[in-house]
Amino acid sequence: MTFDFRPEELEAYRGLGYDLIPLHAPDALSPDGRPIGKAPHKGWRRDAPLSFDEALEHLRSGSNVGVRLRPRDLVVDVDPRNFVEGDDPLRRLQDDLGVDLSGYPTVVTGSGGLHIYMTMAEETLLRDTLEDYQGIEFKAHGRQVVAAGSAHPEARRAYAWDPLTPALDGDAPLAPASLVMIALRPGRIAAVDAGGRSPEDLGEMLQGLDPRAYRDHDRWLELMMACHHATSGEGRDEWIEWCTSDPQYARDAWIIGSQAAACAETLRNASASLAENCAIDAADFSLEVPTYTTKNRQQTARKSPRNRGRIQTFPSALTRCGLRRRADLRKG
Repeated sequence: MTFDFRPEELEAYRGLGYDLIPLHAPDALSPDGRPIGKAPHKGWRRDAPLSFDEALEHLRSGSNVGVRLRPRDLVVDVDPRNFVEGDDPLRRLQDDLGVDLSGYPTVVTGSGGLHIYMTMAEETLLRDTLEDYQGIEFKAHGRQVVAAGSAHPEARRAYAWDPLTPALDGDAPLAPASLVMIALRPGRIAAVDAGGRSPEDLGEMLQGLDPRAYRDHDRWLELMMACHHATSGEGRDEWIEWCTSDPQYARDAWIIGSQAAACAETLRNASASLAENCAIDAADFSLEVPTYTTKNRQQTARKSPRNRGRIQTFPSALTRCGLRRRADLRKG
């Protein structure tokens, strides 16, 4: 079965100023064998976007295209695969807020989910997820979504505009004020020496670690906090991609994302003194960088001095912060 690319669906973005970026081919694998068919190329956050014609050619060549979200963009990402059985969190969200989201341009994803396009005031910071609405994610500036016309790596179906919703015409409509208010992120409290590494740095370093070795909750949680601290929370996508490369958690992206959000809340609510006390000397923690055989299998892992100290870890006291385990969250 071939991938169902639909270049005509990409046309909706033409001339509207959206940042289109190259993603990998749907069946692409990383050097260590992880699926990366929805992942952008390295440097996607800082590289210039594609022109529309370049994006169209990239799609026609058999690779996916992404939309890099600008400061005013908001995409509500609805993934039914992460719903609790018998629940419809999108319907509940609309009922709870008294809003109707069918009036927004919407892409039906290749897996049967939805990307609902909106806009909001620049500099608005939103939570990525809300615990009461499992399966719904708020994607904004600094993140990307797969563009219409691309093909889903597993389902092989195209991402396509829902003909029952309005067409994308200039900027998408403003998000309902009640939706923005419920998802507003509290102000940040910066941890001492946090944010010294880029998300790209984090993605490269995590390639040196086998996620299966971090199935123990406490060990996994400590690493998550370290990654959050090192990137000031901006490495969320890289963290989720690495976690879901473990087959045991391949379909738990929303759950892992909600844990990352809870981690951010915990550190945000910590006082500056606690944050300072939590940071262990960076020299105590180093990641290993893998080398690969020509068969793309990990052969050895060597410690690299240039990676030493890039991520800081936290004492075990902070890991006992009441965050629920991935396995417990999966049960709903």
